[in-house]
Amino acid sequence: MTKRIILGALLSAVAMFFWGAFYWMVLSNVFNISKTIPSAAQTAVTEALQPHLKISGVYFVPSPMEGEDKADDPNSPWLQRHRQGPVAQIFFQAGGIDPMAGATLGLGFMHTLLCTLFVATLLSLLKKSMCCFWTRWAFVIGLGLFVGVWGELRQVIWMYHSFGYEFFNACYDVSTWTIGGAILAAIVKCPTCVTSDAK
Repeated sequence: MTKRIILGALLSAVAMFFWGAFYWMVLSNVFNISKTIPSAAQTAVTEALQPHLKISGVYFVPSPMEGEDKADDPNSPWLQRHRQGPVAQIFFQAGGIDPMAGATLGLGFMHTLLCTLFVATLLSLLKKSMCCFWTRWAFVIGLGLFVGVWGELRQVIWMYHSFGYEFFNACYDVSTWTIGGAILAAIVKCPTCVTSDAK
């Protein structure tokens, strides 16, 4: 069973990794998921951020200002700024990043492999109730759907992210685990399931 877990996790991770590359490098451009900032404006935004943001991290605009905003004040200046807008969430990296660096790609694959190992182990633990390819596959697809609905769509509610953008992310979660799940469902099975799958 251990060999099946490792083999299934590895093969599904490879398939999911390449699907992710296609999804984000091709389909995201086809559907215009993210808004494009004109070149001149990009320079202006960068120059505006650098003097004020020194440390890498996540920033919220507006954020409470020391000495002006109180958490228990229903009419605080922060609330007024928040209601008036604009509102922004900034993921800031002080230094430059090579998005296609080997280390980044390697960490991305290891993250995928870790997740597929986790799901493969779950399948092996539930083997008595998973003696059918379709049941195992549906189980993994269900996990992907849960991840998409919980992890992505909540950003629309609490962080004001675009519904279209987060829906695209959720579709990625579901489609990726649909692909990986088919491989896991075919490989990670107990010996008694082999006969069941053959019927």
